[in-house]
Amino acid sequence: MRNLVWVSGLVFAMACGGGGSGTTQTNTPTTTSSAGPATSGGPVTTVSGPKTPLADLIKKTLADFDAAYAAHDAAKAVAAYSADAVFAQPTHLGFNDHKKDEIQKNLEALFKGFPDVKLTPTREYMKGNIVVIEGVMTGTHTGEYMGQAATGKKFGQRYLAVLWFNDDGLIMKEHMYRDHAAMLGHIGHGDPKLKLRNVEAIPTMTVEQISAGDTAVEAKNTETVKAFLASFEKKDDKAYVAALADDITHADYTRPEDAKGKDAAKKAFGELLGTFPDLKMTPTSITAIGDHVIAEVEMTGTMKGDLGSVKSSGKSGTAHIVDVFRFNKDGKISWAGRWGSRAEFAAAFGVPASTQGAGPAKK
Repeated sequence: MRNLVWVSGLVFAMACGGGGSGTTQTNTPTTTSSAGPATSGGPVTTVSGPKTPLADLIKKTLADFDAAYAAHDAAKAVAAYSADAVFAQPTHLGFNDHKKDEIQKNLEALFKGFPDVKLTPTREYMKGNIVVIEGVMTGTHTGEYMGQAATGKKFGQRYLAVLWFNDDGLIMKEHMYRDHAAMLGHIGHGDPKLKLRNVEAIPTMTVEQISAGDTAVEAKNTETVKAFLASFEKKDDKAYVAALADDITHADYTRPEDAKGKDAAKKAFGELLGTFPDLKMTPTSITAIGDHVIAEVEMTGTMKGDLGSVKSSGKSGTAHIVDVFRFNKDGKISWAGRWGSRAEFAAAFGVPASTQGAGPAKK
């Protein structure tokens, strides 16, 4: 689907519009004998047609969600979810599961607060029962939202959603990643001192479709990512840099601008370990699709040093992020994207919310 939006509860179930050309699950026709009485001297046989491939079911679910979201029909949008579906995204309250009825309530609130809200995917990945969507969410704050009066200001931010589908092609689990501080800042309810990315415009590019590729290459890329993430705990800057292409670009969407080149990457590595000497980056899921690897990561550590202008809290905590790595033909990471929530970071590590822009200042 495109997205569910939960701002601090803004839930958005992402939809992939057209869907990708992922793995197709093929089922052969089945023949079963009836337990009832025989007729015409033989058993009754019932022949069912071939089951619709999972990839096609997923595409239909996403298309239906897309249409419902565009019409701002929350009830129809949540029909894309299974009855036992769960949705989670990092917020100042942590990374907690929410059920189907909560998804609908938050969509209704979103549509009321942002009557022109739009979800525009830019890149879609599909493999088996997993769909990952990158995109841009835009809207104008012309209605009351989460207790905040309308400001008439526009927002536009990058998001990423990871979706898992059941055998019926319905969403059974969704993880959404986006920076709440950026949205609140755009609409005038965040910390005015916080540096933000510019308001993203609605993309006009053609959606990039990524599907499964060479399994041996995907396996190799997966191992590279595991070693890359392990380099933090090992404090191994050589292993960290070795995985990167010379022209690496790192787009961390919780930061105001991209970082480019190995030198910038090495500097950031050192600064992060200076702040969190016991830092661990533990992948909770890793999916290799084509020349990309998507890794959901739990970042744990103790904030023993300053992080830029943010003073050390001495507090231990956990924050959740998702990284996307693109590999070049030489097996090096040439681009990396990161999505997370500064609101979750602030709460997890005891950083003042006003410093992180986690929400509007209290009056």
